[in-house]
Amino acid sequence: MARPIKLLVASADSVAELQRRARASTSAHRDRFRAEIILLRLEGIKIAEVAERLGTSAPTVSTWSSRFEAQGLDGLKDRAGRGRKPSIPRKKIERVVTEVTPQSLERAQHGSPRRRLAQHRATHLVEE
Repeated sequence: MARPIKLLVASADSVAELQRRARASTSAHRDRFRAEIILLRLEGIKIAEVAERLGTSAPTVSTWSSRFEAQGLDGLKDRAGRGRKPSIPRKKIERVVTEVTPQSLERAQHGSPRRRLAQHRATHLVEE
């Protein structure tokens, strides 16, 4: 006797959000892909058939189905700690952002490099 298909259940709001993600051309491919997996699983389609239709593996379909079942839409997000770690320290990024914010730009002198050099020389001549 074959094993029964485990059906996923979702609220109408979740289904609407999944459909939006699956159709959105601006969302990341992985988000559309995961939404398509869950939508097909919500229709009662077997894991193996979903994998075949989407050109992926059964374990991938199973993973996303399990995560959706346990955590809902939040289960379709990437987990923390995945991907390449930043090569620039956070403090350096914060310092650069602070230096380039509009407040620091307001204090900066505007104009061409030659004009700024002339202004710099003029201020130093006045100070002496």
